[in-house]
Amino acid sequence: MGFDACIDYLVRVVREKDGNDVSSFFDDSSEFGRLLIAMDNKSCGVELQTKLSKIGGNMVITANALGNLGIKVDCAGTFGLPEILPVFREMSSNCSLLTVAGQ
Repeated sequence: MGFDACIDYLVRVVREKDGNDVSSFFDDSSEFGRLLIAMDNKSCGVELQTKLSKIGGNMVITANALGNLGIKVDCAGTFGLPEILPVFREMSSNCSLLTVAGQ
């Protein structure tokens, strides 16, 4: 299998931070959208905090699922160079990874 390896990031948008640098987050996309509309024609910054990162791409997800079923799978993709990135090292041990480029 090969070539559409990527990393999916699930992020939260920071609404504000208190004096102790503790973040609060937007509850939903409409609340965040209202902020963006209010910032029309103004400068603003948006901070994202990663909640989860996981393997992504149809090839990687399919190969990992097959590996978890006990099938040996050879995978060629963009798993990271010079070393395979940690998120891909968590794939099934039945998946043999050949990396051809970085992320």
